[in-house]
Amino acid sequence: MIALVNKSSQVANDEVALIAQACAAQLAGAGPRWQKNAEAVIFYADPAQVPPRTKTITFMDNADQAGVLGWHSEENGVPMGRVFTEPSFAHGSTNAFNGPYPPSTTASHEVLELWGDPDTQLYAYNYGDGKLYAVELCDSVESDSYLVNVYDKAGTLHKIPCSNYVLPSFFDATALNAPYDRLGKLTAPFTMTRGGYMIVLTAGSESQVQAEPIYGDEYPDWKKELKSEYGRTAQRIQAVVALGS
Repeated sequence: MIALVNKSSQVANDEVALIAQACAAQLAGAGPRWQKNAEAVIFYADPAQVPPRTKTITFMDNADQAGVLGWHSEENGVPMGRVFTEPSFAHGSTNAFNGPYPPSTTASHEVLELWGDPDTQLYAYNYGDGKLYAVELCDSVESDSYLVNVYDKAGTLHKIPCSNYVLPSFFDATALNAPYDRLGKLTAPFTMTRGGYMIVLTAGSESQVQAEPIYGDEYPDWKKELKSEYGRTAQRIQAVVALGS
């Protein structure tokens, strides 16, 4: 199970509850594609009611560092994440579901990757270039989204933007003419849309392994400068540095 809790003053509990429903529906669709059991995604109005050692994503106003939309890592051995609302509103979003970086899309990104690789350990080998690519389900297509239909308690339909995500064929260099992502935007394995990015391991000088983030042509500068310092990107890079030291 993945719990969503709200400590942000900028989004309402009802909005986060709808996002939880959308993320649960998204995982239900992603599970068969990844041949992996989906997890429940549940909103808790009272964080104290979240069962112990539950994977939890918390909505907060401000990031640990200005400009970070969201990240996830581990706390006391339990995977956890954050969705920060202030950077989203500062860069064009007007509520939880609208704008270029809505909190709902950030939340679904974090939920998908917390589900896909909670310990931030997996890499896939690309036979084409001999490099290892981080198994991140949303990074390569993180600027793309689609609408997931959910209903509130009154039966009103809401269309919630959720992040695009890659499929297993994305990490298979031999997969030809296959869909590589949920929306069918990619045309080959180990590629990205113009607003995406990837983390690649390469052999550096003296046979040391180096982790390098690769950004798409339209990846925003305000996000790019923070990726190497915070969140999963930083976690992967720091792990490689520690391994090589």
